[in-house]
Amino acid sequence: MALLLFVTAFLAGCGRDKQVPTQAREPSARPDSSYTMVIRGSERQDLMPDPELFPIEDAQPAEAGGAPTSSYDEVEVTPLPVEQVGEPLEPGSLAGAKLAIIIDDLGGAVTATPELMQLRAPLTVAIMPGVGHAEEEARAAAESGFAVLLHQPMEPLDGSVSPGPGAITVGMTPDEIRSVLQYNLSKVPGAVGVNNHMGSKVTEDSEIMEVVLHEVFARGLFFIDSRTSSNSVVADVAEAMGASVLENSTFLDGVNTEEYVIEQIRSAAKKAHLLGQAVAIGHVRPATIRALKRMIPELEKAGVTLVTVDQIAPPIPDELRTPSLPAQPSAAAEEAEPPDATEPVEPEPPESLEPVETVEPEHTEEPSQKPPEPAQPFEPDWRLRREPQA
Repeated sequence: MALLLFVTAFLAGCGRDKQVPTQAREPSARPDSSYTMVIRGSERQDLMPDPELFPIEDAQPAEAGGAPTSSYDEVEVTPLPVEQVGEPLEPGSLAGAKLAIIIDDLGGAVTATPELMQLRAPLTVAIMPGVGHAEEEARAAAESGFAVLLHQPMEPLDGSVSPGPGAITVGMTPDEIRSVLQYNLSKVPGAVGVNNHMGSKVTEDSEIMEVVLHEVFARGLFFIDSRTSSNSVVADVAEAMGASVLENSTFLDGVNTEEYVIEQIRSAAKKAHLLGQAVAIGHVRPATIRALKRMIPELEKAGVTLVTVDQIAPPIPDELRTPSLPAQPSAAAEEAEPPDATEPVEPEPPESLEPVETVEPEHTEEPSQKPPEPAQPFEPDWRLRREPQA
C-alpha cells in the first residue's frame, strides 16, 4: 500500500511539472505583413514559411553604401514561402518559359554593383533616381546590355519609413506627380519603363495610380507593379485605361542567403513555365548576385529563356501615347527641382515662370542626353539575339 501511495504521488508530481501556463501555450502572433504568393489570374494563398528554415530575424536589408538601406515594404524583406526541392532543375524540364529578373535599388554604388555589371545575361536593373550614382550606373547597365528602369519611390503604408528622395505620395496633385516623374526620368537616362520602390499606399490608391500610369504610358514607357501590397490596384487601373502592366511574381531575397535566393529563382522559373512568362525581383546584394550567377547555367539547361523585361512587356495603346512627349525628358527638366514629398508644396506665383531661358540650355546641353558609346562594346551572344519591343 505504501508503495502504491508513493507511485501515485510521484505521477501526480510529474503531471504538475508538465503543465504549461495558458499564456505559454498560446500561438505566437502572426506578423502584420502578408505572406502572399501572387500569380495574376490565379487564386491567391496566404502561407507562412517554416520558421526553422526561414526565421524572421534572418531577413536583412541591403548593405550600406549609398542606396537606401531600410526602405523596403515589409513584404519585400520578410521570408516568403518557397518550394523546398533542394535539387537542380531537370534539363529541358521548363522549356519555353521566359523569365525576366529585375535587380532593384541601383544608383548608390553599393558593394554588389560591380559584380552585377560583370554578369553576361539579359537582366533588368531598376535605378533609384535620388542617389549620387544614378546616371552613371544607368549608362553602365545599358552598356552591359541590361534593360534600365526608373525605380520610382512611392509612399508606403508605414508612415515611419521614408521611401527616399523623389517620392510620389498620396497627398500630391496630378501636376506634382507629373513633375516628379519628369524630373526622376531625367536622372535615369535610357529608362524603358518604371517600377515602384516601396509604394504600398500609393499602389492601393486608384486615383493616384491613374495619374502615374497616364504619364508613364504617354511617354511610351511601360509599368511593372512590384506587388509590395497584395491589395494593389495597379493592374485594375491599367485595364480600365485599356492597357496592361506586368506584375512581380516573386521576391527573390526575402532572406539574405544564397541558398534561399537559389530556391526562389527555381520557384520563379516554375511559375514562368506554368504561365509562359514571369517577372521576379531581387536587390543589389552580394548574396543575390552570387546566387544569380550560379543559377544562370542551370536555368539555360532547364530550357528557361532569360529575357529583359521590355521583351515581354505588353504593348502600349496608341491612344495613350503622346508623340510630342519624349520618354527621356529634356535637359530643362534636370534643372527644375521636384516637389518635396515631406512638406506641402506652395504654388509658385505666375511671374516666377516668365524669365524662362530654354533655348540656350537646349542647344548647349542636348548632346549630353546621349550616353557615350564605347569604342568596342562587348556583344555577348544573347545580346545579339535580343529583339527590341515592337
